[in-house]
Parts: sequence; C-alpha cells; structure tokens
Amino acid sequence: MACSSCPYRNSTTRTMCSSLRSTPPLSFFRKLVYFLPLFLLPRFFGARATFYAEPISDIIAPVVSIFIYAVAMKRILKKPVIPNF
Repeated sequence: MACSSCPYRNSTTRTMCSSLRSTPPLSFFRKLVYFLPLFLLPRFFGARATFYAEPISDIIAPVVSIFIYAVAMKRILKKPVIPNF
C-alpha cells in the first residue's frame, strides 16, 4: 500500500513548497484516474472489470505524480539561491 499514498505525499509536498497551482489539478487527476476506469471498464468488459479500477488508478496516479514532481523539482533546483545575510 505504500505506492497508493505516493500521490498524497506529492500533493502535500507541493503544498509545502508553495506550489499551490499544481496541487488541486493533481488531486483532481487522481480522482479522475479512479472514476474513469470505474465507469468505462464495465461498459466494455462487464461488471467484474469494475474491480480493476482501483489497481489501475494505483499505478497511473503515482507515475504521473512522480513525473510532475520530478519536472517541478528540476525547475526549483535551477533557480539561483539568494543568501539571506
């Protein structure tokens, strides 16, 4: 279950880093990635396919969140550090 909490940690970390613009879209994306398979899979593969919605979202959401986090951290680390003297 460690992987399923990764998007939550990413949202929390981004909020702490004052990156509030990308935090709500990541949270919305996480829910979207869960609900789309929840409604689409049964339509194409039957009712039993509903049970695959959560594993699919548990894989896709952390991968996308980690990618966005990595891109954002590269931008943050490229900024020059201004010493506070």
